[in-house]
Amino acid sequence: MKNEKGVLSTIAYFQRLKSCRTSGASMLTTLLLAGAASTAATAQTLKTLHSFDGTDGRYPYAGLVQGTDGDLYGTTSSGGNNGTYGTVFKITSDGTLKTLWKFCSGGGYCTDGENPYATLLLGTDGNFYGTTQAGGANHDGTVFKITPSGKLTTLHGTSMEQHQVAETVQSAPICQAAVAQSSK
Repeated sequence: MKNEKGVLSTIAYFQRLKSCRTSGASMLTTLLLAGAASTAATAQTLKTLHSFDGTDGRYPYAGLVQGTDGDLYGTTSSGGNNGTYGTVFKITSDGTLKTLWKFCSGGGYCTDGENPYATLLLGTDGNFYGTTQAGGANHDGTVFKITPSGKLTTLHGTSMEQHQVAETVQSAPICQAAVAQSSK
């Protein structure tokens, strides 16, 4: 019995020791990774390319997409006309911003759409496609096409039943890739 307790005690001791070594190795690995990450982080610099002022847009929630010309294209969900309806813009790598479209450009009822939240999709034709969450024929959003020079065409003013189409465009880059892959 005494010998059995000694064996159990020895086993427990080695398990604790193994646990400490494993924890120590994990901690060392974590510290090395953290050290490497902080070293890499200090070597990088962040440059603000543009700060929106409301007239050129506000709240750029969606991601940017690179056009065939190398410039980046995006949307702001607000700002632009009356500071409310959103914009489509392009920005160069040196920070030169050009507002391509201010939604609700006709004033009054916004038939061209309001408040784009999703990332634009670069079509195979070189144009960009996107959605707005409001405005349009039934004030339930639009699907639009815009050229790199800023000519906007409303492709569809969505009704309540078609509103989910506007939400689907958020995954449009994946859809575009899937369509391209399936056509091969």
